[in-house]
Amino acid sequence: NLQIKHQNRRPDIEGLPRTSVTTIRRNVFSKANGSSAEMPRPNVLVGHFPAFGDGVDDRYAIYCNFFYANPVEALFQGEGNVALYGNLFVNPYGDAIHIQPHNDIPKNVDVAFNTVLAERTGISVVSPARSNAFRQTVIGNAVFAAAPLLGGIQKGNFAASFADADRYLLRPFATPDAIDAAPRFLLTNSDADAPNPAQLADWDRNFNGQRRRPGAIGAYATQETKPGWLPAFPLTQD
Repeated sequence: NLQIKHQNRRPDIEGLPRTSVTTIRRNVFSKANGSSAEMPRPNVLVGHFPAFGDGVDDRYAIYCNFFYANPVEALFQGEGNVALYGNLFVNPYGDAIHIQPHNDIPKNVDVAFNTVLAERTGISVVSPARSNAFRQTVIGNAVFAAAPLLGGIQKGNFAASFADADRYLLRPFATPDAIDAAPRFLLTNSDADAPNPAQLADWDRNFNGQRRRPGAIGAYATQETKPGWLPAFPLTQD
């Protein structure tokens, strides 16, 4: 659905910012009908920013998106400086989140307050030794997968099997236009309270734009029986 390629060195031109944030928010990304085994691609892939000079501290703020279905790849893959928070990931066929080297390495990474349902791997953070100088946190996520959490500095997450998701969420296995991943009861952990790592927009808000309760885990700040929006998209194309 979306690829942002790794970036070349930014030219030193008057008026260009020294640092910037690339924001991806409030979208629906689905490869339920558009995947290819011959050319597998994630729903969203983000590459690294310039390796040095202006732009080296640029980052992605990716929040309040719905990622759905990919039979041949993960729903999301990223490297560089990535903040991935308050999203809903549902992949009944495979993996959800891959933070891993591609054309460079993962640097400062924050994966927080997401609700993740994946038939195989939920959240995977793979970093080479030269990534050790950077912050890579996985905090306050609600993950339902065969392998829920791999890698990163993990705090305040909730993990269970993919098959058990309906014990905790309202309608996790419904058709895409009716999925409701709001919790049946509020999931909390005091370790899920994470400070805003880089003054990111809406860090204190949940998937529905409501203020997050202290200690709330996952994409929903409260026990919400009527989500602000049910993420939907056309199931067929003309």
